[in-house]
Amino acid sequence: MLPLRLAPAAVVAAVMAASSAQAQTQVVNGLIQAPERPLVQRACTTCHAASQVVARRRTAHEWQEVVDKMIEHGAKVSDAEYEKIVGYLTKNYGPAGSASAAKR
Repeated sequence: MLPLRLAPAAVVAAVMAASSAQAQTQVVNGLIQAPERPLVQRACTTCHAASQVVARRRTAHEWQEVVDKMIEHGAKVSDAEYEKIVGYLTKNYGPAGSASAAKR
């Protein structure tokens, strides 16, 4: 246990670290900034607002199903882009409690 005189400093440090992590997450045009964001923007926001695309957190399997469905409806996505898009969506908009939930 921390000595009582150090406890407030530890709390301040923890709060500052959490604030710094949140500040590092940048949202551009409604999507979290990452190298794959332009792919998601091109493939998904041609027909949907970014807020609609990410309105619900989903598992990797659920994101695969969504992207598959959008491809069936005409989204132009190569195999390489598919993996990147599903990975981006899962990482940044995965289930609550995952690492991505801390970014929001």
